[in-house]
Amino acid sequence: MQVFIRRFGAGNEVRTRDLNLGFAVGVSLILIGLGMLIGSFLYKIISKKISFGFQLTLGPISAFMASILILLTLIYSTNILVFIAFFFFGFGPIIWTISTVSLRQLVTPSNMIAKVSSVIMTVTFGARPLGAAIGVYISVNFGVNSCIFAVFLGFLIQLIIILFSKPAKLKNLSDAEE
Repeated sequence: MQVFIRRFGAGNEVRTRDLNLGFAVGVSLILIGLGMLIGSFLYKIISKKISFGFQLTLGPISAFMASILILLTLIYSTNILVFIAFFFFGFGPIIWTISTVSLRQLVTPSNMIAKVSSVIMTVTFGARPLGAAIGVYISVNFGVNSCIFAVFLGFLIQLIIILFSKPAKLKNLSDAEE
């Protein structure tokens, strides 16, 4: 939460007992949810307009763009950059989620879907505390601004990996069966 508060001008050092989460943090969280809601409602339309491979890259592209906006808050301290970023953090990744689940269900044998899904959920939820610990380490040793730069680098690496993957080149979901 310190990153949020620093971006909203609450001061240099914020202690847990001093957290005063304001309107801007609430708006940011609303916008990530709104991005996910709009993305999921528009998925059917989006999936007819763009290739399946691009659907798979839309999440990482969107998250990378959002990380650039958050990085820009180090130069331009304005809430609007954060608001737009959080909308993109919701919109693109929900397209990614729908697409990757569809792909996984297609390529995974039916008797293995539950097992594969449980492993993915475990790894996903297990990575969150690890990421938080890394964020704390970076913040304590290199400052909060370094955390923002680390997020940018992480999304850049993810985007590069996805762009050069075989699934990113799929025209249709059915092409994955081959």
